[in-house]
Amino acid sequence: MGQRRRWIAGLPILGVFTGVAWGQGVGPAKPDEKTVKAALDAFTKQYAEGQKSKDEAKRLEALNLLSGALTDQRAQDALAKVLTTASETDGIKGRAAMLLGQSGNPKAIPVLVKAFALYEKNPSVAPMIVSHLGSINDKSVVKELDKIIRPRASRWDDADSCGIACAGMMALGRLRFLESVETLISLFDPVEKGKPKNKGQGDPIEQAKEQQRELIEGALISSLKTITAQELDKPEDWMKWWGENKKTWKPQ
Repeated sequence: MGQRRRWIAGLPILGVFTGVAWGQGVGPAKPDEKTVKAALDAFTKQYAEGQKSKDEAKRLEALNLLSGALTDQRAQDALAKVLTTASETDGIKGRAAMLLGQSGNPKAIPVLVKAFALYEKNPSVAPMIVSHLGSINDKSVVKELDKIIRPRASRWDDADSCGIACAGMMALGRLRFLESVETLISLFDPVEKGKPKNKGQGDPIEQAKEQQRELIEGALISSLKTITAQELDKPEDWMKWWGENKKTWKPQ
């Protein structure tokens, strides 16, 4: 459990770099064709070499060669192909998901959603994909994350579902939209409903569930603090604050 707690605590740093602001109508500066072509050619050559030699480090380096061309659709298509190659390593998939998130392009959203559906049973890859969705600053991401989080927000008996829910909440915390706050506030209902009395003391199974529930609740509150800059620690205080401020609150 301690190891899982530390892993979840590190989730916010997975997709901190957003890079561009597509969702706010500000297009990124596109690299020139020469730069893009050079990046794609270098990637293609080195990735093929890494595949042939079964060298994961070489393939990771190849993916990094696309960093300067992330806003180009061809680079995103190449990353999507790598990400959805089931036989690839988890490390390669995670790096491809990170770079797609860093592209900031809303067109990468369905790619990441599709990849999540493909790998949702993989506890190493699924939370990373969910986290990197939060790097795409577009309102449509909020709905996609809600669909991922909500059915897992009360799965306190399943550590993998808990990890995905926490990753999704942390991702929402990087999307400064009114819709993000609305969604997070609404998630208090499944997170708090059925909460065991006395934290499940006396019943080891209920205690374990409560520990998972507390992780999800902690991620939810942390994300709300990140977006709103409000220092509230209890669900009831958050719901009261939102009831009083939702008509006037604006993201900073």
